Amino acid sequence: MSTFATMVRKSLARESDAATELGVEPVAPEQVEEVLADPISADIQTEVVAEATDAEVGTAEMETAAATADELGDTAETLEAATADGGEGVDEAAAQMAVAALERCQRAYGIARKVSFAKESFATKTGRKQLTLQLAREADGASKTLWARVVETAQNLWAWLKNFVAGLFDKRKRLATRAEALATKADEVLKSGAKPAADAKIGFSGPASVVGGQQVADPLKALDAVPSLVAGLEHAKTLVEATAKDASGVSDSTIDINPQGVGNVALTLKFEGGRVTFNKEAGKASVEAKEIAPLSADQVKQAAAKAKAALVALGKGEAEVKAAEKAVGGLIGKLKALATGKETSVENKGGTDTKVAHQAERGAILSKLRATSSLTGTIASVSMTVIDASLTVAAKSLAAHKAPEKAKA
Repeated sequence: MSTFATMVRKSLARESDAATELGVEPVAPEQVEEVLADPISADIQTEVVAEATDAEVGTAEMETAAATADELGDTAETLEAATADGGEGVDEAAAQMAVAALERCQRAYGIARKVSFAKESFATKTGRKQLTLQLAREADGASKTLWARVVETAQNLWAWLKNFVAGLFDKRKRLATRAEALATKADEVLKSGAKPAADAKIGFSGPASVVGGQQVADPLKALDAVPSLVAGLEHAKTLVEATAKDASGVSDSTIDINPQGVGNVALTLKFEGGRVTFNKEAGKASVEAKEIAPLSADQVKQAAAKAKAALVALGKGEAEVKAAEKAVGGLIGKLKALATGKETSVENKGGTDTKVAHQAERGAILSKLRATSSLTGTIASVSMTVIDASLTVAAKSLAAHKAPEKAKA
């Protein structure tokens, strides 16, 4: 067997392995148009991109609510301390600040406020102390109520993450089937001898056309870069398990999640002081509306193979997130225990627990829950958008091919 034949067979075997791993079958010529009519592009935007964006907004609001709950807890502690050891309570200014904090909480979260500021309460020492204690109890109650909602939100986030990852399987399979259909159609085009017109152009722009910090005119290069982005999902399990073991056990560092700048977006994970921050910023590439020459039928087949390889890589990344799901559940359980005071912080095992330690560990847990969901949602959104856009160019390229005119007799 010649070396060339061996290479071809190995190449075909790899493609077959990818198709098998993705759970798709070759698409027959008569099924091609039906497969290509699948509205997968729209579904990716609504069920992946939009869902991930909503989750990012929700997790940001969750952390804001947690900060408000801690602020109310601090307020309650300060007010109560002002009445201890014979204390007469806080002055008018401090009382007004406490009322303002409760009013903000009521406006933002609907937690009813029962105690009002009454200037006459400061006419006597008893009235002043009584108002201070009432405000302290109300602030403490509001803090606990809000923390209960934060824990519930974290539980909902966990459920969302599991459903989101499970839903990616369907999108991957549909994209892989689309790639198979394009490969079949490309074979038919090759048999027909069809060629695109010399002046034919296909639109290929937007974030999907950016690789390595610059706009490229080659969907194949964009597809080649996707696995480097998807590899970032391996950090989901790492960051969650680090939290489960020790909230302060992650070394301070910053990891570049998207080294090739796929999709014109800069993604980093920053570990600092036991917290993790997922940062997403627009890339620096200048993206313009561009048109490229249609891909040849052979290039379409290459695009189909590269798309399937990228989808296999995404599937492996999804597996990493699934492996982290149990640890995420453990984090939420710890968050609930810390929020209700049923468990002491890791830093204070065997010692006196402190409010600061509780707040630090709760904050670390929330940061990692947010980072895990944002990491997963963003990588899935960007990678699927790039794969979809590249396959769309491939489909338009085949549509631009015209069969050669028959010679006149």
